[in-house]
Amino acid sequence: MLKHILEGTCMADSPQGLYDKRTRVTLFLPINNEQHENAIFEIIAYFQSKLDSPIPITGFTRSLTRPASFYGYWWDENSSKWVEEYNISFVIDFGLHFSARELPRILKELKQTIADWYEHCGSKQDEIWLIAQPVERYA
Repeated sequence: MLKHILEGTCMADSPQGLYDKRTRVTLFLPINNEQHENAIFEIIAYFQSKLDSPIPITGFTRSLTRPASFYGYWWDENSSKWVEEYNISFVIDFGLHFSARELPRILKELKQTIADWYEHCGSKQDEIWLIAQPVERYA
């Protein structure tokens, strides 16, 4: 196991006894208008299309789109005001160790794909926040 971690090719442990190690990605994405909603549906389809990839997405959790379950706030430097927006939350667990060499590339691709879908749907985003953290899943 240590050899795989050092080589950066480490997939999540096969469940051995009580737990396996993974990487959890959390996203809060804006859903304030029809363009955002279209982007969200494309992003969901993208997640579902990753089932057969080398590092597959085999499941994810999301909040409701209508009505949106979360409000987000961010400080707009240009207007010097707080901006309130509706958000949808996603949680994705990748079967990949947090220390795996492939992780930064996979996260960069995920973030870029999300940004591309927002832009394609007519609502380019200045920033996409993606949080990744190590997880030990207990069986």
